Amino acid sequence: MPTTNPDKENLVDSLLESLHYGEKKEDQAIIEQLCTIFSVPDRKKLRDHLIKTVDFSELFAELLGIVEPFTQMMKEIYGFLAAQRKTARSLEHLIVGENIQSKISCFL
Repeated sequence: MPTTNPDKENLVDSLLESLHYGEKKEDQAIIEQLCTIFSVPDRKKLRDHLIKTVDFSELFAELLGIVEPFTQMMKEIYGFLAAQRKTARSLEHLIVGENIQSKISCFL
């Protein structure tokens, strides 16, 4: 019986948890795309299929491709707000917190 990599299991679990996999509010569109991309035979066994057959870096790269339109939209919104001077960095007008800005600045 092949052993599984606990690090990979944790990464896949974290990714699926962030998509609310198996929950009422799961991101069905992304889950469906992942099932299609990786030829998952049974949607209910997505986790096991990803752990057993998919390299995590490939999974992560595909996920980034899926969410790219959303990321692009956020970049455009943030750019618009910055152009309108609605994202001032002064404490009096702080709308986008510095902790959030540092997390999204890689997309800008």
